[in-house]
Amino acid sequence: MELYEDALNYVASMLINDVNPTLLNLEVGLLVNLKKIEDAYEIAKFLSSMNPDNPKVWISLSEVYLKRKNYDNCLRALNNIYYLPDSQEHLIKPNKNPSEILFKE
Repeated sequence: MELYEDALNYVASMLINDVNPTLLNLEVGLLVNLKKIEDAYEIAKFLSSMNPDNPKVWISLSEVYLKRKNYDNCLRALNNIYYLPDSQEHLIKPNKNPSEILFKE
């Protein structure tokens, strides 16, 4: 957990000079891992309004909702990805075919 804290402090220090959506999304993930769900929620909500065309933002927000056991909003956040422009598809495509991962011999 100490490494997560160090990483969180580093990302926070970088955000002082530049409110970067990628760094904010990273911060959400670190906060979730540190079980600081309410802090992660506040940032994820802000991020979804700041960068609504990025599917990674909606995935992060859905993860926060899942941790809060708010399943309806978790699904709503994931559903927003469906309505994104097609140009954003590359951000969520898996590197491998899911069947290759699930059905290893």
